[in-house]
Amino acid sequence: MSRRRIPLFWSSLLALAVVWLIVQYALPYLAMWVTRSDRPLPVPGVALFMYLLLALVGALVYITINDESIREFVQPVLAFLRGPDPAARNARLLRAARLILLLLIPLMAAGFVYARAVPSVQSPTLLRIQHPTIPGAYERLKNPFREPSDDAVKKWMAEGKFSGSLEAGRRAYREAALSEGRVIFQINCRPCHGDATDGAGPMAW
Repeated sequence: MSRRRIPLFWSSLLALAVVWLIVQYALPYLAMWVTRSDRPLPVPGVALFMYLLLALVGALVYITINDESIREFVQPVLAFLRGPDPAARNARLLRAARLILLLLIPLMAAGFVYARAVPSVQSPTLLRIQHPTIPGAYERLKNPFREPSDDAVKKWMAEGKFSGSLEAGRRAYREAALSEGRVIFQINCRPCHGDATDGAGPMAW
């Protein structure tokens, strides 16, 4: 007695579903176990797309290996599009099920597109890097506005920003830099870093 083989169309869909389940759910827990983390490590969306794309390409290569495989794969698709034989048993029920599926497919596609396009706010599972990491060479540099050189202060005073002694100009130079920095921080940094730079800004959560 030979074992009944799953049709190629359904076996291909099943293989893609298994790959998606492994990448979406199994890999995060495997990564958690390997790294000894206290929570699953999510797979980036780009990596998930690449894995699914590779699985889809592999399935297409297997399906198109010969004409017989192609015919076997498209047979259930053509049968679904043509509809059931009117003389078949439960033809009315099959037509109703076919109509429901034809309505559900575009609705599911629209729901997927909407879910991907709609803005969402959720707590990140890991620390997200909003801006690139500062190179180590930059981290070792000193802030030129904290201890400005005489030439920088004189140049700033020569632009008509301040008139007075060099030391008074140095203090005014620092205060002007701090005022400009406060504005830049409020615009670019405060939403995430917060007023106290403690990471508790209104957008941090």
